[in-house]
Amino acid sequence: MKLLQFIIIISISFFLIVLVDFFLGKHIANFIFVNDKPVINHPLYHHDLEKNIKKKHTYNKIYNYTLCTNNYGFKDRCESKKKILKKIDYAFIGDSFTEGVGLNYEDTFVGLFSNDNEDKVIINLGVESYSPKIYYKKIKHLVNKGFEFERIIIFLDLADILDENMYFFDDKNNVKKKSTIEFVNTVYQDYKILYKFKKIIRDELPLNYFIYRNFKKILTNSKEKKINLLIENPQDNLLINSRWTYKNKFSKRDAPWINNGIEEARTYLDKIFELSKKGDFKISIAIYPWPAQIMFDEDTGREKFGRLWKEYCDGKCEYFLNYLEKFHILKNEIGNTEVKNKYFLKNDVHFNKDGNIIIYNYLKQVFRN
Repeated sequence: MKLLQFIIIISISFFLIVLVDFFLGKHIANFIFVNDKPVINHPLYHHDLEKNIKKKHTYNKIYNYTLCTNNYGFKDRCESKKKILKKIDYAFIGDSFTEGVGLNYEDTFVGLFSNDNEDKVIINLGVESYSPKIYYKKIKHLVNKGFEFERIIIFLDLADILDENMYFFDDKNNVKKKSTIEFVNTVYQDYKILYKFKKIIRDELPLNYFIYRNFKKILTNSKEKKINLLIENPQDNLLINSRWTYKNKFSKRDAPWINNGIEEARTYLDKIFELSKKGDFKISIAIYPWPAQIMFDEDTGREKFGRLWKEYCDGKCEYFLNYLEKFHILKNEIGNTEVKNKYFLKNDVHFNKDGNIIIYNYLKQVFRN
């Protein structure tokens, strides 16, 4: 009888833990990792930054910076008092790389470029987890609001191909995010059921997944020093966001989401070019590597990633800014480990201040007028 009571108590306790994790796990995880970034929902293009904020923020538990936005919610210098007008000389759009997570505005390539062109109106439309669907919808929204652009520079990210599989348009033609199950079934369609189940648990039950990872670490005597509750190891050569440019054990099974992501990215970039013809503004595209391309891709992504967008850009873009070539030369000169350590945030995939300076220097060469 005591054994039965024990089993019942354990079963109820486990059920309650799972229930709490399902409804509150993500909030608890965000609290643990101090994820208080002022990202808000947007009815048309899913999410954006709050307007008119000045907030101390810690990115990835390490990098302290001040995030400031202007009257439209675009990341801006904190001391700026002027309201942004709707006639724009240069607009930059991309995801977290373009936003410049972990860095003050003046240390990002947009901030550096803006300081060098004080007579121009320059805005940063980039926000973390954006992809071409959102680029298109946000630009269209701003055009409909009366914004006039001279130039838009789109910084396409390696993760855009994966992220395009994450978003969809609802029946009102607004960007929405797929449920975890829908996303897993899209991306991992050629994977085993158990593998899919682990991915769902990781997202829907983060606290249980954290316990599982730590328990597994103890059993296997893992030398991994830290286990991040929310993200995988950014230096991992099999990190799904970036592994698609080089051959690995998942390449064949990843093919469906890669092909779908590329097709959808091209579709919504085409729509941006259609907007540019109606609005009479110029489009340039820029591409850059992640640490995985520096460390594990002998070609630095130049064939699969670089060639893809170079061929797309031919005859369409004002300029094509290929930073893959520049970083490929750099790693041949000083070594891949030195490039990763010197130009990327530690234990992260984003550029540090020196990495942003490389981006800025090439921008300065290209856009001399």
